[in-house]
Amino acid sequence: MSLTKLFFHCNWSTKLRQPLLTKNLRVILFEHIIYTSEIHSIEILEINGWIDHVHTLLRLHPSQNLANTIHQLKGESSSWINRNALTEIKFLWQDGYYAETINFKELKRIRDYIKNQDMHHRKINYIEELKNAYWL
Repeated sequence: MSLTKLFFHCNWSTKLRQPLLTKNLRVILFEHIIYTSEIHSIEILEINGWIDHVHTLLRLHPSQNLANTIHQLKGESSSWINRNALTEIKFLWQDGYYAETINFKELKRIRDYIKNQDMHHRKINYIEELKNAYWL
C-alpha cells in the first residue's frame, strides 16, 4: 500500500492582469472551480484570490500531473465564465502559472495566507508580491 502527501500551492492570473475578478465573481468562480475539481478527482484544500489572480492549495494523487491539472482548472473555468457572460469582455487567463510544493508542516501557514487574500492585498499588489516573493 502506498501513502503519498503531494501538496502544491498554485496561482495564476487573468490575461494582462486585468482586474476582472470582482468579489461577486470570485465567490461563484471558486464554487465552480471546486465543483469541477470534484468531478475530476482534484482535491482543492483551499482556494481564494484577488481581482486579478487565484491561489489554490492542491493535494494531488501520484497519477495526477500538475500541469494537466492546472490546465484543466484554468481552461474549464475560463470557458464557463465566457459561456455565462460573467465579464463584459472575453475572459482569458494569462499563460502559465506558479506552483510550489508544500511541506505538510507548512499547510496551515499557506492555508491562512490563501484565506486572507483580501487583507493581504490591501497592503501589497500582486506584482509587488511576485517581485518580493516573500511568500515563496
